[in-house]
Amino acid sequence: MGHCNYEKKIFAKVILLGILLVTVFAIRVHMQNWLEVKNESGKAIRILTIEVTHEVIRFGDISDGSTVFGRFQIGSDDHFAVRGELADGTRISANCGYVTNGMSGEQATFVIRPGGKVEFSQSNSLQYSGVTNGTWNIGLQINGKSKPT
Repeated sequence: MGHCNYEKKIFAKVILLGILLVTVFAIRVHMQNWLEVKNESGKAIRILTIEVTHEVIRFGDISDGSTVFGRFQIGSDDHFAVRGELADGTRISANCGYVTNGMSGEQATFVIRPGGKVEFSQSNSLQYSGVTNGTWNIGLQINGKSKPT
C-alpha cells in the first residue's frame, strides 16, 4: 500500500513539473520582443534592415505578400530605423516608434507599401489588469498571430 502512495506522489510531482515548465516557456515567449514585416509593396524586397538599440535585424529577399518575423532586445531608449530596397531599386527609409529600457513583450509591425512607404504599429502583448491583494494580475494576449519559437 505504501509503495502505491509513493508512486502517486512521484506521478503528481512529474505532472506539476511539466505544467510549470510549459507555463514558464509560454510566459518567456510572450515576454520577448517581436517584430513583424509584411511586404505589401507589389514588389519583392531585395534587402531590409531594422536597427533598434544598436542591434541590426537583417532580412533579404522578401517576396510580395510575404510576412517575416524577428526578435529584438531593448537595451536603451531608442526608435526603429528601417532601411532597405525594393527589387526595382526604390529605397525604403523610415524612423518609427519608441522603446525604452525595461520594456518587454513589445510587438512592432512594419508594413511595406508601394513606393517603399512604411506603415508602423507597436503594441504590447502583456496586458496588466491591476493589483489585487498585493499581487499583479497579468494576462497574456496573443494578438491572433503565430510567432516562431
